[in-house]
Amino acid sequence: MGTLYVICVPEKQAEDLTLRARRILSQLPLLFADDPEKAQHLLARYGICTSVHEVVHPEVVRAALQTQDVALLCTSRTPHPTGQGLEAIRSAIADVFPVAAVPGPGLGITTLVLSGLPTDRFVYLGELPGPPSDRRELMSLVSNTSATLVALEHPERLTSTLADLLELLGDRPLVLAAETLRGVEVRWRGTIGEALADPPDPSLPDPVGLAIGGQRARPERWEAARLRGEIEASLARGLGPKEISRQLAEPSGWPRREIYRLAVHVTGPLENVHPGGPSNDDER
Repeated sequence: MGTLYVICVPEKQAEDLTLRARRILSQLPLLFADDPEKAQHLLARYGICTSVHEVVHPEVVRAALQTQDVALLCTSRTPHPTGQGLEAIRSAIADVFPVAAVPGPGLGITTLVLSGLPTDRFVYLGELPGPPSDRRELMSLVSNTSATLVALEHPERLTSTLADLLELLGDRPLVLAAETLRGVEVRWRGTIGEALADPPDPSLPDPVGLAIGGQRARPERWEAARLRGEIEASLARGLGPKEISRQLAEPSGWPRREIYRLAVHVTGPLENVHPGGPSNDDER
């Protein structure tokens, strides 16, 4: 009975391949990979001459494990098992084959480390969904966690995603990182709002790693009279309801939707407004 070694290898920075991974790869006669061509280039860099096969079906890996040790190389830009590779691991576990992990650097975790945000608790979201509705649903599910959020996104969707983040999470700390030939580098550091106002370089490598600050403790809710005064002062400075709701939501403890409605109807009475209640009005 063989052991399935799951080895995460770097996509661009070949020097990040660990010494343990190199030793195991040089000793095994049979390797499977989600991208055999990329894996073969990496092995050639270290003079490892082993045949690499594409994972086309988990049963192929399972059959090989009957007689020998096998390595599964995760070479995708999200270095964790996906697709047929993940199914191969599940199949090996179901048949009680030993499975050993040989971790390697990943864009998500490296972005978290470089971000300077809390690392004691974080939620890794992987690649964000493409459809905006699915992406917004996912963000809504994690909007109230105090843990740092880590995700991957395509550069061409970055502006749209940042707009969703600002609306659903508020203006939180944000760090963007990307993998280059020099390794993973921070390409933006600031807040979500600042990134929208001054967009990062559109030619960022694909994918982009995002580290987003968690939900901070909610401030004590302002009294209605104070909120009215701040809204009136903001209107006097020429700000519109949408901008006012964005700026006052976090410090006031009031929902953006309610602040927007009050900014539109600022001359109306505040006594009948229920800060936590539902509203049919929304930002336009």
